[in-house]
Amino acid sequence: MSILLFKLLCLFIGLLLISVVVVAVRTLIKNEDKYAKKPGSMMLNKQGKFITSTNVLSEKDFYDYYDWTIDKKTRDFVFKKYDGKCAYCGIELHEKGWHVDPINPKHRGHEDVSGEDNIDNFNPTCRRCNIWKKTYSLEDFRAEIADQANQLTRDSAQFRLAMDYGIIQSTEQPVIFYFEKCI
Repeated sequence: MSILLFKLLCLFIGLLLISVVVVAVRTLIKNEDKYAKKPGSMMLNKQGKFITSTNVLSEKDFYDYYDWTIDKKTRDFVFKKYDGKCAYCGIELHEKGWHVDPINPKHRGHEDVSGEDNIDNFNPTCRRCNIWKKTYSLEDFRAEIADQANQLTRDSAQFRLAMDYGIIQSTEQPVIFYFEKCI
């Protein structure tokens, strides 16, 4: 008898959670304009995926400004730009899971910059490099990577221990991106 009650309770809790999520999604869809104007709030994009708005734009301006759709021909060209390798770290890219990175983004935080949606401004990148680069300029991204050993030394006891035992050595080598080696 207690097992049956437990199963019914679990079923009830599951249904309750599902109804809460459905109400939240309906509210989000219904109030999309309001959410698009709040920095950091969630909204649905054209493909029905949740995204976080990063600035204070209306929904129409948000979609006009962030038109991320790149046709297959352009993606294929960008993929082959560095022989199917990430433009930054040089690892082999797989057919799926790689990103098209605007070298100079259109928007950086709340600052408009000169990035364009043209093929010369696109680089093929692995997911890790593209997410790490965010909206940095190339020089800011280079500085961020160069500072990783300092950040690890400051924040990671394991890294300091490995350095103390000579397992890892920190070097002051310049950061040279893969695409710069190909030039």
